[in-house]
Amino acid sequence: MKIPLKPEELRLALLSLPMEKFTKEKIDELKAEFPVPPDGKSGLDRMVSEYHGISVEKLISSQNYNALRREYEENILKKLSKKLVEKFGITDKEAWALIVYGLGLVE
Repeated sequence: MKIPLKPEELRLALLSLPMEKFTKEKIDELKAEFPVPPDGKSGLDRMVSEYHGISVEKLISSQNYNALRREYEENILKKLSKKLVEKFGITDKEAWALIVYGLGLVE
């Protein structure tokens, strides 16, 4: 996935986050809106197939499996970024810094 910012910008944004905005209640609400697939890969495949409106079997056997999965993941990350900005009142840059840090893509 293409991240819209440079690593240095993400690190600075991460350091500037106003931690007092991250209450347990808001974090719990966010977790409820973006659930982790319950069964690992099979759960993720189910979510991807639902997103694309096809059966899990059709998804798994598709030549475009990786592209379909990547499209779903990018969509979820964009929605998550917007929701972080909305719910916590942070900047887009700070939201992406949180996402990238959470994915382990920046130290």
